[in-house]
Amino acid sequence: MGREVTRALMGSGDEISHVVSRGRLGEDIGVLSGVGELGISLQSNFDGIEDADVAIDFSLPAASASFFEYARKARLPVVSGTTGLCEAGEGALEALAAEVPVVWAPNFSQGVALLPRPRQSAWPEGSRASSRSHSMNTSGSGW
Repeated sequence: MGREVTRALMGSGDEISHVVSRGRLGEDIGVLSGVGELGISLQSNFDGIEDADVAIDFSLPAASASFFEYARKARLPVVSGTTGLCEAGEGALEALAAEVPVVWAPNFSQGVALLPRPRQSAWPEGSRASSRSHSMNTSGSGW
């Protein structure tokens, strides 16, 4: 899914600022996605994602609760396509949604349609998402 989201974002003129993953650490996401080197490497932690305008999450359920909590503390809007959330993940998602914009589509393929037009489709004009800088959390889902 990371490859597909990268290609969709790069094709729309959006910017990716960070990508969190458990595997292939240090590898360039553009090279992995077939769009050419982007200078953005897979990293293992969330440090710095608070600088993004929106986070895109399609991690495994076990990784989601900690990510949602981090995003809540950073006041970072989230688009999530993670399926099968456990009770802790659902609670963390609800807490996040109480404080910042959240789009949760457990079938992420439906959510991908939002990516080229996040400010037109998901957030009102003037929201932080309008500057179109994205961070991705792929923890555990692989590239």
